[in-house]
Amino acid sequence: MKKLLTLICAAIFIAAMAPAAMATPVYSGDTYANFGVGNNPTASEAGYYLWSNDPDRRSWSLRWTGGSTGNENFFGTLRLSLPASSNTVDFETYTFFGMPAGDVAYSMPFNGSDYITFKAVEGTGWDGIDFTVGGVPGDLISLSLGGDLFSGTAGDTATASKIYVGQDLSNPVVVVGNYLPPCGTLTPVLNFDVPAPVPEPGSLVLLGAGFLGVAIYCKRRKNA
Repeated sequence: MKKLLTLICAAIFIAAMAPAAMATPVYSGDTYANFGVGNNPTASEAGYYLWSNDPDRRSWSLRWTGGSTGNENFFGTLRLSLPASSNTVDFETYTFFGMPAGDVAYSMPFNGSDYITFKAVEGTGWDGIDFTVGGVPGDLISLSLGGDLFSGTAGDTATASKIYVGQDLSNPVVVVGNYLPPCGTLTPVLNFDVPAPVPEPGSLVLLGAGFLGVAIYCKRRKNA
């Protein structure tokens, strides 16, 4: 119970501080990978691995490993933010992958958004989360990822060498925040957003048709 309360407090602290303190970079690269749901990347470098399992970016996987460096502490929060949606959206499904006894993971609503929070110690193996999201195009998944592998000064913007996105294992640009666990030491947290879901082709066609219709209407009215 104590671990769970600590984790909830951590999620609230990160959620409250990170967005208010600084602008969060939005990752614009390709997020798709064919690693698959329930599987791990073929890479073995220590760090976080994030990828989408479908072109629409509704199915996602997040993994972390200590690699050859030994046991590493990992913790973080995934939040669905709603710049485009007028209604609250949520993580439709989520599965904690490979989390052994003693590790903690939790999902909860907070301040109108949905959160998945985790805290784990991992060595050469893998832990992670598979999840799906609802919402509309323009919504974002906000990630705050921390652990022993990271360093930096709060407010700095940098390329995260230990966070890998998509099939190409690209490193996102992040902004550094700080998390102070109860009775602990100040720990860097790396923050970035990814768009999810993306517009479906049918939606883009309808949008284009709408613009074309407006243009034709305006031209006819001008010539009348």
